[in-house]
Parts: sequence; C-alpha cells; structure tokens
Amino acid sequence: MRRLLAFSALTISAAGLVAQSVDVDRYLWETCVSSNVAAPQEDVDALRTEVDRILNAGHLAPLRMQQADQKVEGYSLYQEPGRIVATLAMAYPYLTATQQAQVRTYIRAECANPSWAPWSVQMHLPPQQGSRREWYTMVGMGPTHMWDQDSGIWVTTGVWQWDWWWALDGRQRPRIATLYGLWLYAFVSGDWDVVRDHWDAIKNCYYGYREQAETYGTVSAHIAMARMAQVMGDTDMLANSTSSFAASLAAGLNFAAVENKTTAYYEFMYGPNNRRGGVYKGFMFLNLAPEIGRFLKDHVSGPVLSRHAGGKNSFPYWWIMRAPAGVSWTGHEGRGQIPEIIGMIAPVERWVAGADAQTMASYRLRYSCHGIGDCYAIEGIIYTISAYGTDMWVDVRSVSPPAQPEPTPPPMSDTWGALVRDGEAVFAGGGRGYVRLSEADRLTVRFRPTATGDIAVRVYNVRGAKVWEQVIPGVAGQLGTCEWPCMDANNALVASGVYVVTVKGPGLDVKRRIAVVK
Repeated sequence: MRRLLAFSALTISAAGLVAQSVDVDRYLWETCVSSNVAAPQEDVDALRTEVDRILNAGHLAPLRMQQADQKVEGYSLYQEPGRIVATLAMAYPYLTATQQAQVRTYIRAECANPSWAPWSVQMHLPPQQGSRREWYTMVGMGPTHMWDQDSGIWVTTGVWQWDWWWALDGRQRPRIATLYGLWLYAFVSGDWDVVRDHWDAIKNCYYGYREQAETYGTVSAHIAMARMAQVMGDTDMLANSTSSFAASLAAGLNFAAVENKTTAYYEFMYGPNNRRGGVYKGFMFLNLAPEIGRFLKDHVSGPVLSRHAGGKNSFPYWWIMRAPAGVSWTGHEGRGQIPEIIGMIAPVERWVAGADAQTMASYRLRYSCHGIGDCYAIEGIIYTISAYGTDMWVDVRSVSPPAQPEPTPPPMSDTWGALVRDGEAVFAGGGRGYVRLSEADRLTVRFRPTATGDIAVRVYNVRGAKVWEQVIPGVAGQLGTCEWPCMDANNALVASGVYVVTVKGPGLDVKRRIAVVK
C-alpha cells in the first residue's frame, strides 16, 4: 500500500509541473480511435498493397535517397530499429484478417532479432541487412575512397556511403520514438506477449535513450512506456515515465525551446553554411503521435501552425513524389523532394490543422511512396483513410480498441462528390502514379457531365491511333465512372508506354496523358 501511495504523490507532483495549463492525463491515457470509417476503396486498396509489399519483402534495409549531384551525398531514412512496426500498427485496423495475421508474424520476426527490434540498443539497423526498399535495383558497390574537402582528408565512406551519411548527420538522430509504435501494435492487435516477453530489454532501451524524448515527435516514448508499464503492472516504470512525460509537456509549451533542442539532433540540417532554404525545418514533428498533435492543437497551435504554413508555402507540392523542387536535403543543388517532408507535414495537417477528409484526399498520398516500406508516405495514406471516420478519444486503461471491421466505401457519389465538380473528369488507378500491367491495374475515370447525354471515353497511343473506346450514358449533375482495363479493342493487353485518354460529352472535354508500365 505504501508503494501505491508513493506513486500517487509522484504523479500529483509531476502533474503539478504543468497543472495550471495542461491536463497530463488527457494526453497520457487517451488515444484516438477512428470509427465508422468510410474511406474511398482505392485508398484502402493502396494501403493494403503497400503492406503486402512489406510482408513479401521481409526485413527491410534503410531507404537510400540521392537528389543531389554527387554520388557520395546519399541520405538514409528509416534507419531506426523497429521503425516499420509503427507503420504496420497504424495500418492494422484497415487490413484484411489475413493481412493482420501476417503482420503479427512479421512483427514477431522483427522482434526476435535484437538488432531489428524497437528496443534494440543499437542506434541504427545494420545498413546492409534486409531487402532493398528502393524501386530501382541497387547494384553491389564497395566502399568509396574519396577526398573530403571539408576535412581535407581522404575518407572511406562505406558501402553506398553509409559511413559518410552516418558520420555527417545520421548518428545524431533520435530513435526513441519506436517505443510508441511497439505500444500501438500491442494495443491494436492484442499481442501483449511481445511486450511481456521482452519487458526488461524494453526498459533498458528506454532508460538508455529517454533523454532523446524531447522533440514533439519523440516525447511519445514516455506515453508508450507508461501505458506498457500499466499493463505489465510495473509501478516503478509507470511513475518514472509519467513524471518524465509531465516534465516534457511543460517544456513543450515553449516552441522555441523545443526547436533549440531539435537542432542538436539535426545539426547538419540547421548548420549556418548548409541548406540555404532548401530544407523545411519541421524536424521536431517527425514521428508525431496523435496524442501530441492533440496537445499542440490545444496549447501551442500558434507557432506550430505558423511553422507548418511556412513549410507548405516553401514546398507547395510537398506530397508529390519526385516533385521538381529545388532542395538541399541530400546535398547542395538538389532536385526532388524526399519522404521526410511528408513525415513533417502530414501528421500536423491531420492532428493540429484539423484537415478534413476531402483535404487529405486531395493530396493523393497513395501515389507518394518512394520505395517499399516508405513509412512516412504510407502513414500519410492512413491519415487520409482515418479522416473519413469519426475521431474518438478513449482511455486506454478502461477500454480495449473496438472491433475494427474492414472499412467499406460509401456509395461512389458520396465518396467522390466533393472531388469531382460539374464538367470535370478525374483519373485514378495504379500504384505510384503509374498503371502497372504486371499488377492488373485499371485506369478509372470519374466524371460529372453538365447535361444528360452519352459520354465517350477513348484511349489513343502517342501516334494518334485509337486503342480503345467506351460510350456510356451520362446524367446531368450525377457522377459517372468508366474503367479501362489496359486492353485494346481485341481484348489484348496493351504495350507499356504513354497513352492519351479523352473524355467527351455534355460539358466534358478532357484530355490526359497516362503512363502504362510493366
């Protein structure tokens, strides 16, 4: 009894740090569960496709990006052990029952390897272990011996320049946020044995890295440890993590102070001689949990949304894969955005700015993946799907997550009504912005005529020869749909290449180029 009383006093004392401004329990114990989700089926299908790619690939190596002009200036993402667990846990409610079972098996396999588990004592995954994430083939490449003009020495940079990246920027980055993904997985799946069987190792990881839980994206580690400790009946850990979380919330009320702490983890990106405006400094938002997004919306929305708006203004097409923006993320004179910007903007858009489903859908994040297991982009798809439901904040101590049936799309007119206006046609289909023959993709055309009459959808090759045609009736003001199965008039699959699709009818005269790939 004395032990419980001591914990209660500590909790009250810790909460007292921010009692005048913040209800600590609101953010420590309540999590968001989306109910009655009626998302467009193509978003759900896109999510399931990306999850299948992860499951089929097995363990994944970090994703290497290179957008600058020197091959040594590579940039790695998802190097944190167990980072993929958070993505799969977020996706879990929207997967089929078969996929959910496969996810449990996959995560168990990840957790069985001490170098891959979310509680690994290592700062990064072994960079050469696992399947490559890149869409393109990564041929074998030995260590590169190069002249480092900054240090004035010759350096050996490791296979695919991992050593260069790690020494320059990667080694400082925080990895403690992976513990929140572990808690979320146990919560949504009910697989608490994965926590129970490794509880001592999980605590060792937390105690070893908890000083990193001081950005808005990493403070969720305290939440995770308190919630897991409550289930494990570990009152000491519950008290310690609760106290640390309360202190972090107090510090989090000062946006400038949090950014100052963030610079220590992303020193190269904040360096005075680097970036020149070619990087959005939203690093404090990476891995932002819904609970902390709620806290920011309640208490720090002014500076957060100001920074958020600045990022969207500097990178107005932040969601587009390979957008031709001038950036310096992976080196000077770079071109093309990397997924990290999605990880900075999408969660703030969802949890702080409060973007509605139509706004989230307008970003078409299902086309944003830069590779297999692109966590930030996949999580953007999940934010879009969940926005079509009703957000419920539930106390994790008193309820289990509600049964999560597979999300069913509403009638097409409800789903697309706000996205297709009179006289417009919208084209969708295929993964990553392409229609893929090998995956039996179809091009879907949705249109809304201004008057009743026939709608002709025609496909031409680049030489102007008609490949396929379908004429269907259209009704004034009503949404119609047509699917091209990537076949010609003889029902044979077309060759890969660029095709021109036209939609003509009452009030409709639309032409688009579509890429079909193998």
